[in-house]
Amino acid sequence: MGDLVSLARRVVLGGPAVPDFSYAQLPAVGPEDVVSSYTMGLQVKDRLGVLAGMAQVFAEEGVSIRTMHQTKHGPHRGAGQPETTIRVVTHRAADRRVRATIEKLRGLDAVDAITSVIRVED
Repeated sequence: MGDLVSLARRVVLGGPAVPDFSYAQLPAVGPEDVVSSYTMGLQVKDRLGVLAGMAQVFAEEGVSIRTMHQTKHGPHRGAGQPETTIRVVTHRAADRRVRATIEKLRGLDAVDAITSVIRVED
């Protein structure tokens, strides 16, 4: 409502009808440069070194892990090897860095699937 009052005051007093804030030349940010936290879910093999390998990928891409939670499940799709679900919440990071992290995680032998990636608006 304050914007309308300000605009009416400008018109009555002979000032420009277009408010000053409409002239701001702000640079557009591409989607790859959006900075946000992310939460992701991964299905991984439950064996030694999996978390260390994942943490290394995050570190290589400059994405910091805020929290990580592991939930163990039964055997891995009939192969007899246990699997587990990992939930990761990151600190704020550029979208392009998170996407690069996801691609590298997909390449790990221990990662069976990335089940979700959700941007978290802080």
